[in-house]
Amino acid sequence: DWLIAEQDRLTAETGGEGELFDPTEADLVDLRALRREVSALLHGEVVAPREPTVSASLVITPGGDVRLAPAGTGPQRFSSAIWAEVFLAQQNDSWRRLKLCRNAPCSSAFYDRSKNNSGVWHDVKVCGNAVNLRASRARRRAGGTLPGEGQPR
Repeated sequence: DWLIAEQDRLTAETGGEGELFDPTEADLVDLRALRREVSALLHGEVVAPREPTVSASLVITPGGDVRLAPAGTGPQRFSSAIWAEVFLAQQNDSWRRLKLCRNAPCSSAFYDRSKNNSGVWHDVKVCGNAVNLRASRARRRAGGTLPGEGQPR
């Protein structure tokens, strides 16, 4: 479902270019590898390039803007679009604000909009509360007290 929605978004952003594809199992393996590579980059890890590499082209719009357009078809085009976005984020210095949620079960990618770039959760109310609650419970277990009792068990 996510992949179909992203293909729709990509098609709308690129002026209706490209076709939707129904991924095969092999496509899903490649797309999962792409997800792992982008996640590794967000963690600051070095990623060895896979073969084949993807390509993109520079396109001049009717309004005179130059944009980076994904190339290929199907999953190759989708991968090209992802790497184009990574490239643009690195060039315009927004890459440093792209992070992975520190709530391990979540690990969603998010854009940190905090003033000092200190965000660690994709949603403070969801993941931040869950992490803080787990940490609080762990501290209580380690201290041997129950909430409100103030006395060791």
